[in-house]
Amino acid sequence: ITGTVITAVIRGGSMYATISIINVYKEGSLAIQQAGKTMSTKIIILCKKCPLIRRGLFCVTSPGLNYIFMGQVDEDGRGKIAPHHFVMAFKKKNQKGLNVLKNRQC
Repeated sequence: ITGTVITAVIRGGSMYATISIINVYKEGSLAIQQAGKTMSTKIIILCKKCPLIRRGLFCVTSPGLNYIFMGQVDEDGRGKIAPHHFVMAFKKKNQKGLNVLKNRQC
């Protein structure tokens, strides 16, 4: 998915975040909440130090920062990001390449 971190709380060495979704590429069993046109999901980042993310809407140094999240989904439908998964800042120029993922088989 690509999205903006709207809340992030650290509990017991992990970060629990709510993501406002911009685009979904492979949702699998990911639980997505929808209110009108706004979609969101919850993710767990297992190591609070990696990857480094900021709450884009509330961080003065990076307002509106968006991310690409690639990981797994746990049994409760939450995204799960481990140190070996992929997270990076999202840039509009990457959108075309990411759209290719929608139609690819895993």
